[in-house]
Amino acid sequence: MDLYAGLVDDDKNGFWAFLTGTCGLLCSLGSLVLFIAALISILRADRLSTAGKVLWAVVAFAFPFVGSLAWFFWGKNNQDKLAR
Repeated sequence: MDLYAGLVDDDKNGFWAFLTGTCGLLCSLGSLVLFIAALISILRADRLSTAGKVLWAVVAFAFPFVGSLAWFFWGKNNQDKLAR
């Protein structure tokens, strides 16, 4: 009876390990895609000076997830407002 109980616990632990591993992988890949998209967007920004592009790229490299989100929420939006 104890052997069966150990197998059941191992199945639960295996499922949770798989689930957390899969979620971690998907979050990591999503963060990488966001970072690359932010860098491409920064480099293609027409209204930014070279110094502005370098500054935003440094922010994106220093804080990959937060810096990329900051670019898409504030940096890119401010660039679009300047273009109008």
